[in-house]
Amino acid sequence: MEPKEIYEKIKSGKGSYEELLDWCNKNKEQMNLEDPYESRLYNALIKFSMKKRIGQLNKEEASIYTHFFAQKTVKDLYLGKKVSIEVLEEEAYCKRDKNNAKGICISHDDGTYTVAYNLSKIAEALTSDNQYKFLFGLKTIFHEIGHVLQNVIIAQDSEKVYKKEFYLIALEMIMRKMSSKFYKKNYKYLLKENNANKFGLRMALEAIKEANPKLYAIYNKKNMKKLIRKYDKEFYKAEFTIKGKKGKAIKSLDTWSEIYINAHPEILKRYPILKVRYNEEGKKKAILQMLQEREKLIQSNPKKDIDELYEIILNQKFFYSKKGVSTEEELLELDKYIEQTGTDDQFIYDLIKFRLDRSDLKEEQKEDFIHEEKEKARKIRQKQEKQKMQLKRDELEENPENTNASQKIIKGISEQLRRKDEEELDQYMGKE
Repeated sequence: MEPKEIYEKIKSGKGSYEELLDWCNKNKEQMNLEDPYESRLYNALIKFSMKKRIGQLNKEEASIYTHFFAQKTVKDLYLGKKVSIEVLEEEAYCKRDKNNAKGICISHDDGTYTVAYNLSKIAEALTSDNQYKFLFGLKTIFHEIGHVLQNVIIAQDSEKVYKKEFYLIALEMIMRKMSSKFYKKNYKYLLKENNANKFGLRMALEAIKEANPKLYAIYNKKNMKKLIRKYDKEFYKAEFTIKGKKGKAIKSLDTWSEIYINAHPEILKRYPILKVRYNEEGKKKAILQMLQEREKLIQSNPKKDIDELYEIILNQKFFYSKKGVSTEEELLELDKYIEQTGTDDQFIYDLIKFRLDRSDLKEEQKEDFIHEEKEKARKIRQKQEKQKMQLKRDELEENPENTNASQKIIKGISEQLRRKDEEELDQYMGKE
């Protein structure tokens, strides 16, 4: 029976839920949600069963749920042509995933993905009479699509994805290539997994809210928000969990990823966001080069996102290998950047402070150091302003007809500079 026929029959009240279930079950492998009637049929089944059959769902219904929510999410995210969905019995699933997990996202070299689900484990959750087990069964379906979305985002060669979380997820993906044991051991605490958990939980709650608002109301909103916050904080367990000691989490990711990238620089084409840190040969960029590139990035991107990205890179660099650049050398590079730019950007001085905090200097000595750097930058900016004013004078002298009007402008600029000098001097001498 065609989708339109069965839909009209169900709509007129002549068809039963059993007929609807039978049709959906037989056609789920070729599900086409672009067809309006077919889409309505699956939506009708989901809404009815979620209102009337929670705690009584069978394996067939669990399979339909898995196909439907996976396909619908892929469609809604415009990922349809990139993703194929497989809902497999345990034996077939184990051929895809030797870890026999609930689901897996497999990335292919041509930019496509296979998302495979272990039906036995998904069905165990969805058919449970425990409403929270049901919720987390749905979460698993969306979780794997979340991984597809992560892959698609970090594969983009675009400044729009220059964010801390995507950079770290790219490192985690490389780390998985280096050591599947590391990934499995630390699975619970990786950003990639917690990010997908958060995505999955939000999508599951939205699906329930749409199909059965009364069931949605049962879930304690405070507990759900608390869980989402937990996913935000869980990754790296405040840098304690991975390898068991403070500071080891990011260190391990960066160290082993650097080894892989050095040996396989072509991976940068797959994860372009890593080009922020690495040059085409797969070597880390010097801090000075990175800061010069950052200047351009903050002109056309949210400064907060760029600064968070650069902070996680630059303030972790020293952890990584014995060949790494020392604190002293990094401070010299930062000093050179200040001499070149006369910057008053607090981000730069925070980088300096982070490095001074690793030294044995007393707090007063650290403050004096930063004060001297800021004073040096102030004088450089003052010199730059005077050079600009001189250029303006030279310009005006070449056009005598504008001299009278221009002299007033010059006097105004000079007065502004004088006041600015006094204000900055007062600030750095502590008179304000």
